[in-house]
Amino acid sequence: MGNPDLEEWEILSTDSKLEKLCALHTDLTDAEVQLLKHIASSLQIHADLTDSYMFIDCQIKDSEYAIVVAEAFPKSTDSVYENSVVGKIVFDTFEPGVFYSFRKGKKSQIRHAVTQEGHTVEQNVVPIKNAMQQVIGVLIQEKKVDVPVVYQDERQPPLFGQESIEYVLGDKNDEMPSISNLLMEIFLLTD
Repeated sequence: MGNPDLEEWEILSTDSKLEKLCALHTDLTDAEVQLLKHIASSLQIHADLTDSYMFIDCQIKDSEYAIVVAEAFPKSTDSVYENSVVGKIVFDTFEPGVFYSFRKGKKSQIRHAVTQEGHTVEQNVVPIKNAMQQVIGVLIQEKKVDVPVVYQDERQPPLFGQESIEYVLGDKNDEMPSISNLLMEIFLLTD
């Protein structure tokens, strides 16, 4: 048999997972958790309607990080995410729009965000506020963006700096590498 905790986690309902994650990692009140559960109950409908990935993230208590407490994936599109991200930690470096909405209490929109798996998405984030207008979480919508291929006349020399960009990002016909891989290389080079 596998890990009993993992098996128990997999059979928990979405509401139970959200409640458990909020109880373990946040300082949210019962009323605030109920508000998040209410919003989470309609995530799948919105995901299917807009062909978008929907998430709810909450700030982790006494931390600068957030945690994914709910998700819904559209049923009709190719998957951007291979596995569930519920319970995963969210870092400001990878999700600047999410943390902007946490800090400012305003909507953010990033036209070409890159997921940790290297896919380009359009990301919209709106804060979720309690009755006192305090941000208790964020609602995130991500939609896969097809990056157009730009053809260049082979007789013309590449623009200055283009060779190094193509070297870092790889062949322009391949999938873009994940940001975490690029950052690791950058950290190793500058450290």
